[in-house]
Amino acid sequence: ASLGIYTKAYGLLTLPLWQFSAPLRSIMIPALSRLQDEPKQYRRFFLQVISAVFLITIPMVTFLFVSADEIVNILLGSQWTAAITAFRFLAPAAFFSAISYAPGWLFITTGRTKAQFRWSLINTPIIVMGFLIGVNWGINGVAASFSITYSSMFMIYIYWATLESPVRFKDIIRALAVPVFGSLLAALTAALTGRFLLESNVVVRFVVCSLAFAVCYFVCVIATPTGRQIIRSMFNAISILFKKPMAIITE
Repeated sequence: ASLGIYTKAYGLLTLPLWQFSAPLRSIMIPALSRLQDEPKQYRRFFLQVISAVFLITIPMVTFLFVSADEIVNILLGSQWTAAITAFRFLAPAAFFSAISYAPGWLFITTGRTKAQFRWSLINTPIIVMGFLIGVNWGINGVAASFSITYSSMFMIYIYWATLESPVRFKDIIRALAVPVFGSLLAALTAALTGRFLLESNVVVRFVVCSLAFAVCYFVCVIATPTGRQIIRSMFNAISILFKKPMAIITE
């Protein structure tokens, strides 16, 4: 029963993220591989795409965290309320899981798959150990330990992936800054809005909080030069990925 609750929470949280991010793999690896000998173009293209991914996935995970009660009740029903806490605990891991392929792009397209394999030998036992510790506190303990270990190790994974690539670790951190800041302010706005609607219908509360979150996030992003640049990069990345990939990259 506990495993069923955990699985349902994790699946509900990660499904929308993977639907967005999984198709990128088949496009990004060939594109980046062709740019191995052009470090500036490689770095620019990678950051354009990853910035676009961050711009969408970070607020998505943040909103799922804030509106966990409404989402679980609407999509799964009141019989699954036990999954809400695990759902929230898993949110940080879900975010990093949704972009877990990005460091792999750097390893694969720069010919460092042996280094990636060595990382898995270090990372996997630590994740498993986290599960073994967390299981003492039930599914919520497992969810929390997974988020802590996976998120912490993933930041190291990103740093390791950038060491011998044209992309620097600080480039990725910079790409995270505006989406994270905007998502936190939008989450606060949505949470405060939800408090005023506690007696309302769950669907009404979800819709209003969604609108409050979306408006606040959009305003936060376009209010900064970096945010506007990320939006431009996102549209550029979309044109690269779906129109004339190599023609646009090599301009």
